[in-house]
Amino acid sequence: MTDIGTFFKGRSLTTLALGSGVTNIPAKAFYDCGRLTTVTMKNELTEIEPEAFAYCTRLKSLPVGNSVTNIGHGAFHHCEALESVVIPNRVDHIADYTFWGCTGLKSLTIPDGVKSIGDEAFAECTGLKSVTIPDSVTSIGNEAFSGCSGLTSVTIPESVTSIGNKAFSDCIGLTMVNLFGNITDSYGSSGLSSPFVGCTNLTNVVFGGSMTRVPPGGFAGESQTGLHVIIGGCVTNIGERAFDECSGLSSVTIGDGVTSIGKNAFYNCQNLLAVEIPDSVTCIGEDAFVGCTGLTTLTIPCSVTNIGDSAFYDCHGLTSVTLLGNIANSYSSRYSQPFWGCTNLTNVVMGGCMTQVPGLFSGVARLSSVTIENGVTAIGARAFWDCTGLKTLTIPDSVTQIGSQAFSGCSGLTKATIGNGVENIGDRAFYGCSGLKDVAIPNSVTNISFLAFCGCHGLTNATISESVTSIGEGVFDDCSALKTLSVPGSWKTKYVEGWFWSKWAGVPEECEVVYREAGEMTPVAVPNSWLESEAAELLAECGGDYEAAAMAEAANGRRVWECYVAGLSVTNAEDEFRVEVSFSNGVPEVSWKPDLNEGETKRERKYEVEGKATMTNVWGVTNQNSRFFRVKVGMAED
Repeated sequence: MTDIGTFFKGRSLTTLALGSGVTNIPAKAFYDCGRLTTVTMKNELTEIEPEAFAYCTRLKSLPVGNSVTNIGHGAFHHCEALESVVIPNRVDHIADYTFWGCTGLKSLTIPDGVKSIGDEAFAECTGLKSVTIPDSVTSIGNEAFSGCSGLTSVTIPESVTSIGNKAFSDCIGLTMVNLFGNITDSYGSSGLSSPFVGCTNLTNVVFGGSMTRVPPGGFAGESQTGLHVIIGGCVTNIGERAFDECSGLSSVTIGDGVTSIGKNAFYNCQNLLAVEIPDSVTCIGEDAFVGCTGLTTLTIPCSVTNIGDSAFYDCHGLTSVTLLGNIANSYSSRYSQPFWGCTNLTNVVMGGCMTQVPGLFSGVARLSSVTIENGVTAIGARAFWDCTGLKTLTIPDSVTQIGSQAFSGCSGLTKATIGNGVENIGDRAFYGCSGLKDVAIPNSVTNISFLAFCGCHGLTNATISESVTSIGEGVFDDCSALKTLSVPGSWKTKYVEGWFWSKWAGVPEECEVVYREAGEMTPVAVPNSWLESEAAELLAECGGDYEAAAMAEAANGRRVWECYVAGLSVTNAEDEFRVEVSFSNGVPEVSWKPDLNEGETKRERKYEVEGKATMTNVWGVTNQNSRFFRVKVGMAED
C-alpha cells in the first residue's frame, strides 16, 4: 500500500498505526479527526501532504520518521494538543502554515538541513518558549512566528539573509533579539513591515556577526519603552528608517565600524537620551534624528563630512553641539539645515578637523554662545543667519573668509571681534545686526562686500584699516546711529564707481569721518584683553579716557596685562613701570620706565609685542611715542 487516500477524513478514530508500505499520506487524509490522539508509523514514509492532520485538535505526539523528505503546507494546522515535534533531517523546507495554531507546542527542533521557513509556519504557537534556528536557514517567511507570545529570546544566525513581513510580530514575551545575518530586505517598502512590530516587551537588540547593514525599517514603529540597541560586528551601515518612529528606543551603541547612518534612521525616537557617533562615521543621512527630543548634547566627530538636510530637525532638548568634522554640504535654505527647529540649542563649538563652517545653524534663535576654534579658515554663507540670541562673537585669526549673510539677522549681537587673518567680508555678512555697537576691521581685510553692515542700527563707531582696497555699495546703509568712522587718510580723494566712497558705502551724512595718518587708528572699542564684564565699566568710570582706564586696569594687580600702562609689582604697589612704544623704520620697539637695569627690583618682567609694522593691533593714540597697542606683560617672583 502506497497511498491511503482520504478515507479517514473527519472520522472519529482515536489511534492510528500506519503499517509497512505506506510511503505517502495524502492531502487532508486525517483532516478534522478531532478525537485522534496517537499516531505511529513505519520508517518508510517519505511525504506528508498538505493539511494531512489539520485540525486534529487532540493529537499530542507525532513521531515522524527520518525517511520523510517533504511535509506539505498546513500539515499540522491547528493541532492544538501537539506538544513536541522533531522535524526529520531530510526536510529542507518548512512549508507555509505547517504548525499554525499549535498552541500546545512547547519545544521545537529544526534540523540543520532546513534552508527556509515558510509563511506563518509557526504562527500563533503561543506555548512555544524557545526555538533554535540552525545555520542552514537562509530565509524566514512572512509572519513565520507571528503571535508566538511565549518566546522570550531569538537568535537569527549568520546564514539568514531574508526575514519576511512581520515574521515575529506580536511576540509579546520577546525581550532579547540577536541578529547576526546579513539581511537584504528593506522594510517599509513593497508592503513589508518590521519583523518585530508589536513585540511590546522587547528591551535588548544586538546586531553583529556577518551583518553589514542594519536593515532599513527593521525596527520601525517599535513603541515599547526601555529598548537598548547595540550595533557591532561587521555593520557598516544603518539603513533608512531602521528605527523610524521607534519611540521606545532609549539607548543605542553604534560600533566603530559604522560609516553611514541612513535617511530617517532614528526618526522621531523621542526617548533616545544620548547617542555617541564613532569616528568611523562619514555620513549622517537626511532627517536621520528628526524629533529626537530627548537628546541634550551631541558631538559630531572629525570623520563626518556629510550631514543631510534636516538631520537634527526639531531636537528640542538639544542644548549643546560640538562639531569637529569638515562638513562639505551646502544647504539651500534655513529649513534644510541640520539644526533647524532646535529651539533650546544655546551652545556650539566648532573646531577639530573643521576648516569651513557651512550654513548649519540658520534660524537657531536661542543660540547664544559660539566658539570657533583656531584652524577654521572660512565661515560659509548663512552660517549663523538669524541667530538672534547670539550676543558676542570672536572670529579667530585663522579665518580668512566671512561668507555671504554669515551673521545676517543676528540682532542680539553686541560685540564682534574680527580676527587678524580675515581677508574678505562677504555681502550682507552682518546685515541687520542691530545690537552691534563697535566694529574694527583688522589690517588683513582687503575687501568689504556690499551691504556688509547694512541695518546695523546700533552701530556708533567703526574703523576701517589701511589694507582695505575695495568697499562695496551700501556697506553702512541704514546705520543711522553711526557717529564716528575712522578710515585711512588716503581715502580723502577716493572714488568708487564714480561716487565719492562715503556716498557709495552709505555712510550717514551726520557721521564724522576721521581720516587717519599712516600707522594711526582711532580708538573704537575697549581692548580685547580687558575683562569683558569690567572693561566697559572701567572706561565709563574714567570718562572715556583710555589711558586712565588702562592705568586703572593695571592697578587691579593682574599678573598678565595687555594695556598701555602696565604697572604694579606683585608685592609693592609703589613700584610701577610704564611701557612706551616707538617706531624704528616702521618696526615697534618697547622701552620701560624705570629701566629694568635700574633700582633694586629683581623681579623678572617679560613682554611680547604683538602686531605688524602697520599696527594691526593698535587701539588708539596718546602722543607721538606712546600708543594703545597690544603688549603682553608677565611678572614673576624672585
